[in-house]
Amino acid sequence: MSIKEILSHNKIAGIKSTEVDLSSMSSSSIGNLLQLIENLTDTLNAAGNGIGLAAPQIGVFKRVFVIMTEEEQQQEQDPTAITITTTRAYINPSWTIAKKQANNLTTEEKEISLEGCLSVKEGRHQQLFPISRYKEILASWTEISSLSPTTETSKQITIQHHQGIPLKGFPARVFMHEHEHLNGGNITETYKRQQQKNKK
Repeated sequence: MSIKEILSHNKIAGIKSTEVDLSSMSSSSIGNLLQLIENLTDTLNAAGNGIGLAAPQIGVFKRVFVIMTEEEQQQEQDPTAITITTTRAYINPSWTIAKKQANNLTTEEKEISLEGCLSVKEGRHQQLFPISRYKEILASWTEISSLSPTTETSKQITIQHHQGIPLKGFPARVFMHEHEHLNGGNITETYKRQQQKNKK
């Protein structure tokens, strides 16, 4: 287990993360990426009150974040599905607005909801801010996973590319929140910007 310090928002604000080059990765760079994902997962689990964590929040300015998700799994010889909490890693993520057509008009629906952040705390507790975000987005990212070691020095890995996956409601909000960190943003700046815009 490798738990890292979660940096405060003012230490990482304005720093844009760089993409992970998956086209020419050596075994050592793959190992570093898998270690980063493990560090993010361990740190998020140890925090206890978070849902997602981006690499910049632990001082690594790469376009990677992890999000906790719940999945239903059917057990053998048992018709009852059980809910399993897992952590998924998103590499080089991006998103676009999911536009809807209604009455020959294109709409981009938004909603306001309270958000907290592990990098924005008052004492030991997260501060909450009302943040407006799109209700639905189309998300893209790359996923990497390791299999059992085939030799003492290397691992088999699988790389999957996900394009234009619809996300709605809370999952979309979490994705946009974590993606914001990769561009040097955070909810305090987003809240201030939205408040200023509403005053105009």
